Amino acid sequence: MKKNSHKTWLSPCVALTFVIVVLTGILMLFHIKNGYLKSLHEWIGLLFGVAGIVHLLLNWPVFASYLKRRGAVLSVVSVLLLSMVCLLGGENERHDQGQHGNHMQPYGLQQHGKDNRR
Repeated sequence: MKKNSHKTWLSPCVALTFVIVVLTGILMLFHIKNGYLKSLHEWIGLLFGVAGIVHLLLNWPVFASYLKRRGAVLSVVSVLLLSMVCLLGGENERHDQGQHGNHMQPYGLQQHGKDNRR
């Protein structure tokens, strides 16, 4: 097998799964849903994650060389900080809109402000 033969299938896989996850995520953000959208988003997201990890591992030397640059380090730190802010502070505002008292309930268990756990 050639050294970069993974690029013929891996790069398109990462790109296509990325596009699908972004589009389904935007639809979910604006509450445009059908019965399969959440499942599609989750399963394709899982495939995207696996493909991304494989892509990262196969291209580790190049990725490691990027991390030696100041801009790359700033980018990584910025994304991590933004992720932490969203994880720790962003949920309360979203759930306060019509779903009082259910701030920490997982997505999918809340419907019309009711708690469906038994």
